[in-house]
Amino acid sequence: MPDGDRRGHARGGPDLPPPPAGFARPPATLYGSEAAKAVALHDCFDGLVARGRIDHCPESSVVAIRDGVLHVLGPEGLLPCLFDRLILASGATDRLAPVPGWQAPGVF
Repeated sequence: MPDGDRRGHARGGPDLPPPPAGFARPPATLYGSEAAKAVALHDCFDGLVARGRIDHCPESSVVAIRDGVLHVLGPEGLLPCLFDRLILASGATDRLAPVPGWQAPGVF
């Protein structure tokens, strides 16, 4: 598996996505009452990726688990993944984060 995030797919998922590089709003403005949770989540995930403890595989589907091997189909094709622990993020819901202009036409 490739290590870390793939292009355009960041830690935190759709509920607590990290701000893009150079983003000027502070976490409290972006995440509201969940700012501390979001920052802690991003820092924890980044640390685990940096230590090689997590493979993040967005745009991928698990197609089989057989003989202790997870078979993942993603942009690079079918890849085997050995694991000692497994987290499958099989979906989430959108999080409404009202910021100035969020009600303007075409903004969602």
